[in-house]
Amino acid sequence: MTLVVARKFDSEIRIVCDGKISYPDELNKGPLHGALKSVIIDNNNCICYAGSFNISIDAIRYLLNNNISDYTLIKDYLLSVNIKNNKQADFVVGNTIGSMNLCKISNGKAEDIGSSTWIGDYKAFEKFQEYYHKKQIKEEIEEKLLIYARMVSAMAELVREGSCPSVGDFYIGIRSGPKGFNYLENANAFCVRQTISPNTLTAIRFGSAAEGGYAFSILTPNKTGIGAIGIHYTQGNLGALFYPLISDKAIIYRNVNYDGFTLKVKEDYEITLSGIKIG
Repeated sequence: MTLVVARKFDSEIRIVCDGKISYPDELNKGPLHGALKSVIIDNNNCICYAGSFNISIDAIRYLLNNNISDYTLIKDYLLSVNIKNNKQADFVVGNTIGSMNLCKISNGKAEDIGSSTWIGDYKAFEKFQEYYHKKQIKEEIEEKLLIYARMVSAMAELVREGSCPSVGDFYIGIRSGPKGFNYLENANAFCVRQTISPNTLTAIRFGSAAEGGYAFSILTPNKTGIGAIGIHYTQGNLGALFYPLISDKAIIYRNVNYDGFTLKVKEDYEITLSGIKIG
């Protein structure tokens, strides 16, 4: 399953989701076997999915390969996919033509959303709500930014905490800006245990992989409307490109630092990735 949560404001749409694919009767395969669950198909449309990976990704590729960008046509087609496949794939469609539009497609119905919606694991959504309402952000910021900050914090906590087996691996945020939909970069670091003497300035070490250090950055395209992200793992010198139009699985780049990874992706796919550089 997964968890996707979407919120509509007057002037933009914000979405958060995890990247885990659940494999029946198998151990968790890890983030390199995850997927991009919210796929930007052009500047004005973003499609999120939960349920069957194969059904969902085939449907999204059909829309991409046939250059279908009309909001009504997208909704109608995804509704037919949901019904035809015994409701095994649910979708949320975000669209910014004319006004901000959200539609949830589930249980054989397409429902236009007034404010917020979700698809995926119900227990995970309950936990998400718990974290969302518990989070206190003291800074005085615009209400929509406050709501989104709480959405991201709740999803991050849900992924890190790991109590919902169908949600995990990594999380990603999406927003619709003046130029179109884009992914939002983020970074995570899990440092090794370190003894710090009192009253002493001490640099915090990430640590090596052998020591248990673990850090990664989520890199995003420098242009709107591109349905791809990259993840670079600092200690492993490993990059993974998630590009659903091209591949079901992450495209792996081994023995590359941050700069080497972004260079290779640009050479191979003409996508310029950027994000927070760790180390």
